[in-house]
Parts: sequence; C-alpha cells; structure tokens
Amino acid sequence: MSGRIVLTLVPLLLTRIWWEPEVALACSMAQRNEPVPESLVFVTVKVAAAAGAAHGRAARRMAAPAFIVSRRPRVWAGRGAGVNEPRGRARRRDARCRRRGRFLAQMHPASLELGTRPVGDGHPCFVLAEVASAHEGEVDRALRMLEAAFKMGADGIKFQLFRSDLLVVHRHPMRKEFDQIELSEKEWRKVLREARGSGLAVLVEAFDAPSLAVAEEEGADAYKVHTTDMENPDFIRKVAEARRPVLFATGGVPEAAVREALDLVDGPVALLHGFQTFPTPVEEIRYRELTAWKERYRVPVGFLDHTDGGSAFALVAPALALAHGANLVEKHFTLDRSEKGFDYQSSLNPEDFYRMVELLRQAERAAGDGAPADSEAARKYHRRMARNIVAGTLIPRGEVLSAPMLAFKRTDERSEPGYAPSEAHRVIGRRARRPIQADETIREEMLE
Repeated sequence: MSGRIVLTLVPLLLTRIWWEPEVALACSMAQRNEPVPESLVFVTVKVAAAAGAAHGRAARRMAAPAFIVSRRPRVWAGRGAGVNEPRGRARRRDARCRRRGRFLAQMHPASLELGTRPVGDGHPCFVLAEVASAHEGEVDRALRMLEAAFKMGADGIKFQLFRSDLLVVHRHPMRKEFDQIELSEKEWRKVLREARGSGLAVLVEAFDAPSLAVAEEEGADAYKVHTTDMENPDFIRKVAEARRPVLFATGGVPEAAVREALDLVDGPVALLHGFQTFPTPVEEIRYRELTAWKERYRVPVGFLDHTDGGSAFALVAPALALAHGANLVEKHFTLDRSEKGFDYQSSLNPEDFYRMVELLRQAERAAGDGAPADSEAARKYHRRMARNIVAGTLIPRGEVLSAPMLAFKRTDERSEPGYAPSEAHRVIGRRARRPIQADETIREEMLE
C-alpha cells in the first residue's frame, strides 16, 4: 500500500475506532425505528465526512448509515429544482442563472423595435392584437379583423401561418379543424400585404419553414416562436436568419430550453409569459414571473393574456401586467364573441378591446416616471389643504406673541399664505404691529 493511501485512510480509521460505539448505537436505534438523538447524529455525520474525505462522494454515501443518507433532502436532477432542494444548492443554481442571464443580456439589447415602435423600459407598452384562428379560414374575415385592429387602438397585429400537413399527423383529432382554417399561400400574401399598408406592425407566428418563407418575403416586422417550437433549434435558427426581432413564448417551457433558444439568436429578442388553456384561469397568470424573466435576462418581456374574454378581469389584466414590468401585451380578439368561433374563449370583442387599451393607457399615465411628484395639480392641492399660523384669539396691538396665542389651521386659498407651522419660531416673541383678529392669518407685515 502506498504512503499516500495510508495517510488518506488514517483519519478514517482513527475516527471510526474512536467513535465506533456511538455509531453502532445510532445505527441500532435507527433500525428499530427509534428517534436518534441529535448528538449521535452529529457523531455519525462526522464519521461519514471522514469517509468522504478519504474516498470521495461515493465512499461518503457508503460510509454513512442509511438513516443519515435518508435525512439528506432529495435533489431532483434534470430541468428545474426539486421542491426539497437544499437552500445552498438553490442559491448556487439561482446565482448561475443570474450570471447566465447577465451573459445573455450582453448579447441581446434591452429594447427592440416592432415596426416603427420601440419596445422596452421607458417606452409605452406595445399592444398586440392576436388574430390566431379567429379568421376561421376566410380571407375577408381576416381583412375585416385587420381593419378592426387599427380602430381598436392596437399597435400591431399578429397572424399564425401554418400548413396543417406539416403541423399535425393525418389522424390527429384536430386535423379537420386545421384543414378548415388553413389559408393558402396566395391568400396569406394578400392579407400580409394589406397589413403592411395598415400602419400597424405586422408580426407572424410561423409553424413551418414554408410559412416562414412567405412571411419573410412579405416583409413581416418580427416573428414569434410558439411554445411548441421552443425546443426545435433548427427552426429557431431559420427564424433567426430572417434578421428580425424574435419573440419567444415561455409558457410551460423549461428554462434550459429558453436559454438555448436565446443562444441561437444574436439580435433583439423578447420573452413572452403566458399560455392558453381556453381560457387560462387567473390563478395561472403568475404576474411575478414577468419580473423574474426581466431581472434574469435583461430583455423586454411581454404578457400573453389568455384570460376569459367575457370577464371583467380581462379588461384590467393587461394593466396589471404593466405594473409588473410588461413591455408588451398580446390579446386575442374576435369580431363577435357570441358566434363562439375559434379561440373565442379568451378573445375580446372590438369594443372591449378598445376599452382594454384605454385602461392600459390610463395605467401608464398613472404610473408616472418614478420621480418625486412636482406637478402643478399637486402644488395647488397642497396650497389648498396646507395649514397656516393664525391667531388663536384676539391679539392686542403691542402684545408679545406666545405659543398659546397661535393656532394652525387651513385658510382661504384665495388669500395670501402666511407662515407654515414649521416657522412658528419666526413668530413667537415678536410684537403685534396692530390688533390681530382671531383666525386671521399672521403675516410678516403684522409683526414688529
């Protein structure tokens, strides 16, 4: 046996010999399902640690009794942390994610442009009208929705382009529906050309390479990658080759896949939070994830709103997302919810969409710029409500003013203000030049 091995095993052997009785007792109690005192647990852990120092991680687990091994919180391998992940490991994992986010932030700008509109912190929230399948396979309906989107106050419109034979298998339960709503290449070119002349930013969510090529040829302003393609690196590379901003949908996607997708694009990107369950319950919105995505990756974030289009909450959901840092809001709409057509569950009527946009813009104005309030309205309010030093009783001419003679009250805003309560020291101890009536505002010219 080499000297190095002997020197390595000596601490283990000495530790086991010294603490053998305590370790044996602890193991015996554990086998009888009896509670093991903390002092014995400490001793056994010490022996296991010595074994680990001698033989590495595998030897540590072999040396540690079963009840010690079972006390270790389970760490789930793979994507994401387990519910019982040790705090230290979780902190290290989060730190790695933050470092990774800072690295990716150096690759991607903190803002982007959709059409002529900048999107990011410091810019108005971008409102994206989502057509999805609501055109029901009719070109005329798609064009009417384009016109409605402009009137609703949206900043952009998004279409989903696909070929059903490249999207689902022949026996897929939704194949007939996809065949029904699929528009031909010629029809899509007509719609996209009209959209390009509408003044709205045109975004395309393509589901296959031929559809992506059509969108690129017709000059789409940006592309969205659906959640189902977030683990399709070849397709993401094709999208990146268009050299347009790319919006990634993160709903239900493992964070490792999100990072890999970001690695594949070296231009402007955004992360979109939300998913569709026709409609999505409010409990599943999780607004705080918007803040987490933004802090971690330092790119614009958006909210994919799939709440019930018939609920009152649907009108304010985007405004709440704005308060959590959303730079973009996407919302489905339809020409008539009462028809219960495709995707109607989370869609708004044009009138409600317009109200939703108005509430969002009001929320933006209410947010302010973060600086201390110094508006004219605030100053007028303060002037009207501020207290002044007034005479608490009749003060004769020549009388020396003392604190009991004074009162602090609101005065008529039409009259000139006097001293503020904080300036009482400038009044007390001075003589009155003339009689001062009770409730009369005390001013400099009244005092000697």
